[in-house]
Amino acid sequence: MRDQFNQWRGKAKTGSMHVGRWIRRHTVLAALALLLTVLISPRHIQGQVPSPCCAILAAGLGTINSTLGSVIGGGLQAINTVLSDISNFEQTVIWPKASDRASSWHGRADPKVSTHRFVLFSKFRSPLPTLQNPRQLESILLSRSPGQIPNTTGGYAAVYGVVPTPQNAPPHP
Repeated sequence: MRDQFNQWRGKAKTGSMHVGRWIRRHTVLAALALLLTVLISPRHIQGQVPSPCCAILAAGLGTINSTLGSVIGGGLQAINTVLSDISNFEQTVIWPKASDRASSWHGRADPKVSTHRFVLFSKFRSPLPTLQNPRQLESILLSRSPGQIPNTTGGYAAVYGVVPTPQNAPPHP
């Protein structure tokens, strides 16, 4: 097998040497033959007829678009629904705007006690007392400043304590 391969290689080498010698002897003729081959050979020209490549590309992009809309869009819609529910819960339960009972009662109170009303309701309208550390953490989280991100760890540790390292954390039940 190896001898046969060496014979083929030898024949190819001698044949290419013969072709090379012929081209060197007939340079002008070889150049003319090459030029005629280039000029006469048919070219593939794209005209106004759409390429099948465009149709395949359009079908692929349509598939990607429908996948993004149904699969990923459905997940994003679910996330949006949860965020909307959280926002509604915060606005109606945690920080209600319309349930200022003191001010609604204040409007219906007897006008004779108007002088004492101000003193009484100023105590109801004052913000609830909060501790200093939670107030600082809240101001860091609500600051909308990227420069406050490094301060989050310290503020969190002041309120809740230091977060244990993964090696020291208790196992999850």
